[in-house]
Order: sequence, then structure tokens, then C-alpha cells
Amino acid sequence: MKKKRIILIVVVIAIVIAGASVILFNHGNSRFDSSSSSSEESSKITVVHPKGKWSGVKKYPNNQSVTVKFQFKANHQYKLIEENTVSQCWTRTYTGGYTRDGNKITCIPEQVIASTYSSKDAMKKGEASATDTVSKDQFYKQFGNQQHSILTLKRNSIAIVHDEEHITMTQN
Repeated sequence: MKKKRIILIVVVIAIVIAGASVILFNHGNSRFDSSSSSSEESSKITVVHPKGKWSGVKKYPNNQSVTVKFQFKANHQYKLIEENTVSQCWTRTYTGGYTRDGNKITCIPEQVIASTYSSKDAMKKGEASATDTVSKDQFYKQFGNQQHSILTLKRNSIAIVHDEEHITMTQN
């Protein structure tokens, strides 16, 4: 009986020592890599810098499409032009500010200028049949939501989710 207890105690001590060794070994190998200090870099994968002008198109049947043109401005301001030829022809120009958290950017418009056109040709010529400026407090009433856009910075592009559209933009 004493031999079994001694063997059990030796086994428990061996397990504790082995566990402590594993913890110490792993802790010693998990040093912080200070060579990667850029906020634009994660695991050596870089993302695009949010600067300049970007655009993208989502195509639909019957030669219809949604085009977004995005411009980063100074002081975390932006301008987004959305051109839509799906069932109707219209544009919306959004201006406002944005915030960034890692590779995500949230755009919050202050104003929207909405224009409607009688045809694609009228749209190309800039001949609006109606134009309305919508202030921030009227967005939900006019559009059914607050018109926020979410951008995801990627290696060579920016993905935008805007008004239920998912579009990949490249730099112009």
C-alpha cells in the first residue's frame, strides 16, 4: 500500500514538473515582435492606404449597374458618389466624416444630394430632372436608413458595403 502511494506521488510530481516545463518553454518562445510596428500591417500582410480616389462597379442584367466613386479628403472627410441605373437612373452624392478602426472605416454622411434622370444619356450629360439636398436628420425619412457605409481595407482594394450593395473598389 505504501509503495502504491509513493508511486502515485512520484507520478503526480512528474506531471507537475512536465506541465511547468511546457509552460515555461512556450512562454520563453512567445516574445513580442517589435519589428512590425506599422498599424497598416498585420502578420506581414499590408493593406491599402486610405488616400485619394477609388471606384468600383456592380453589374446587373440588361446593362444595368451601380457605380461608386469614393474620395478620401483631408481631416477624415470623404465624398461618395453613387450612380444607379437599376430600374431608374439616379445619383446620390454623400459628404461627411469617417472613423477608422484597424482595417474598417465607417463613413457617416452629413448631407446627401440626390438627383434623378430621365435616362442613362441624360445622366451622362448631367441633365437631372430633379435634384434635392437631404440633411442628416432627414436620411431615415427619405431613404429608410442612416446611409452609413462600411469600408474594409484589403491588400490591393477596398470593399464597400453601402445601401445593401457590396462592391470592390480599386484606386484610380
